[in-house]
Amino acid sequence: MKLRRYAALALCLLPTVGCSSCSKDEKTPANDGGATTTTEAGPSGSTTAPDAAAARAAFCRVKVPTFVVDRGVRAETGVTLAAWSRTVAVQTDAGSLAVGDGGATSPSPDAAADTSGGADAADASAAASETGPRIALGYAKGHGKPFVAELGEDGAARIVPVPSTLTLLEEKPAEGTRRVVQRVVPLSPTAAGAEAAVDYVETGRDKTRRVHCGPASGGPFVSTSGASLVAGAADATSETIECRTIRGPSGPTALESTLTVDGTRMLAELLVGKTKIAARETPMKPSDKANERYAFTLLGHANRGGFSAATARFNGNVVVVTSADGTDTVAQFWLGTATNAPSPTFSASGLVVATTLNGKPEVYVSTAEPTKKNAAKLDAVSKPEPRPMDDGPEGVTERGAPFVEGDAGVLVLVDTVGGKKVARVHPLGAPSPSSPLPYVFAPAEGSLVEAKVIRTGTGQGDLVLATVTLDPKRGGVLEATVLTCGTK
Repeated sequence: MKLRRYAALALCLLPTVGCSSCSKDEKTPANDGGATTTTEAGPSGSTTAPDAAAARAAFCRVKVPTFVVDRGVRAETGVTLAAWSRTVAVQTDAGSLAVGDGGATSPSPDAAADTSGGADAADASAAASETGPRIALGYAKGHGKPFVAELGEDGAARIVPVPSTLTLLEEKPAEGTRRVVQRVVPLSPTAAGAEAAVDYVETGRDKTRRVHCGPASGGPFVSTSGASLVAGAADATSETIECRTIRGPSGPTALESTLTVDGTRMLAELLVGKTKIAARETPMKPSDKANERYAFTLLGHANRGGFSAATARFNGNVVVVTSADGTDTVAQFWLGTATNAPSPTFSASGLVVATTLNGKPEVYVSTAEPTKKNAAKLDAVSKPEPRPMDDGPEGVTERGAPFVEGDAGVLVLVDTVGGKKVARVHPLGAPSPSSPLPYVFAPAEGSLVEAKVIRTGTGQGDLVLATVTLDPKRGGVLEATVLTCGTK
């Protein structure tokens, strides 16, 4: 079967599989994913001095070269990552499960026309019977239909079915309606494939707004529609601005931002489920109009053990709400200009929040550690401090939104360098003259939209780097690269 042909490229993503063909001295196979990857402190073609590069170790090396997971993905949705263990085999018709490695997977029914690298029905049937640890990638295609791909311990990428009752996302939006699918969140593996949540927003020319967050099949966590307050609809006095599916203490739920006006003030509230965790009031005159600027936007969330943190932007400020030992604490910081979406994570030492600024090269980092007197509580969140970054001789023109992964100990930045976007994978700690060079991913074609990482669970520094590139010829392309990084 074709699956055996892929085995030579299966580079031991997870600890239960050995890999006799993965010698450190073996040459890296050709990059088949349409991207250029380097370990220099700059994009392809870097002019880093050889002596300087030789004197410093590379932070990451490629373990599995970049390969295409799927094509025709919605670029604005990006990718959401999760780690789980499949304990039940996928029960599906042979041929409906895509399999691939080191190149394109076979397309799902909604995929683009490119069919290279596909698997036959026998391969799909064999893959469907497998269980074990997985890295799940959630994304959307077409008009917003949710998809989940799994990277298995054999190194293959498989697209598994996502049961969905959201038929709206299989149809083109009504004329005059703009739909943004913000994310597809993998929730759990099932015998039918995978459960996933979909977060999306629709805005209409008729001054209406629909906000939805929740499982693709089953009841939503948040689902509202109607006249839009911030769009200026007559008689509208409140609305949900944004929501995000998160993993709460008792399972998946939603982080929700609402805005209400009463003629004298705008009241912004941030809720987890039905519990309010933060609020802000802004005075207004009768002639003032409601503005999304005075609501919580660009929501983020992370948790670990008994700790959780919600992040947002409010009127250009960074807002961090920490929850520990039953207490919510709100911190707010102004950095001189509006921020991109803050990214929170928990590492072994506590909370880390990274923030970048619109149109600026600075990276700011806040932290909060467990208190010395009570490890179940967190210290106050520190004021964001500029983090020196090793950007190589090319420097950086502008930062995109950051992504931090505490378990992996890395900070991922999508940087604009000379008009081209590249992803840099940095150690989470502040650099020193002897710090390793960041790993750089630079797509050969198209524009990089997003880059995220997740630890594979080996405990040896192995990470999956997932990237979404918008290519004029191929549309949105989801790719993955497996890296071994020095995270200690």
